[in-house]
Amino acid sequence: MTPLPKRRLTRSRSRARRHSARARRPNLGRCPTCPHLVVSHLVCPVCGNYRGNLVIEPSEQAVKYR
Repeated sequence: MTPLPKRRLTRSRSRARRHSARARRPNLGRCPTCPHLVVSHLVCPVCGNYRGNLVIEPSEQAVKYR
């Protein structure tokens, strides 16, 4: 026999479980160097800056979008 729930889950319990598994929006902010939106705690893909310091050189493809 397969295991079965002892009691029926209430609608609020099952919805609360599904609520925590939802897809969340990324936390976006403006890059201080360029006006593009950047996911927080990550390097800006356009200018290559993180917290005011140049971390990576911007690629040729990213320079086109400036």
